[in-house]
Amino acid sequence: AAERGVSTAAHGKKSFFYSTGLAEGTETIAVFVAMCLFPAYFAPIAYGYAALCALTVVQRSALAAAVFRD
Repeated sequence: AAERGVSTAAHGKKSFFYSTGLAEGTETIAVFVAMCLFPAYFAPIAYGYAALCALTVVQRSALAAAVFRD
C-alpha cells in the first residue's frame, strides 16, 4: 500500500490496521464466551465461527485484489 501511495483515515491515524471483515475482535470474544457458557454446543459454534472466518478471508482477499489491481 505504501509503495502505491494508498492510505486511509477510516480507522484513525495509525501505521497498521486490518481491513473490515465478518469475524473480528468482538465476534471472537462473543464466540469464546458462548463456548464457555454452552459447552454442549461447542462443535456447532466452532464450525459456525470457522465458516465466518473463511468468509472473512474471501472478503479481505477480494478487497485486496480490487485495491491493488493494476
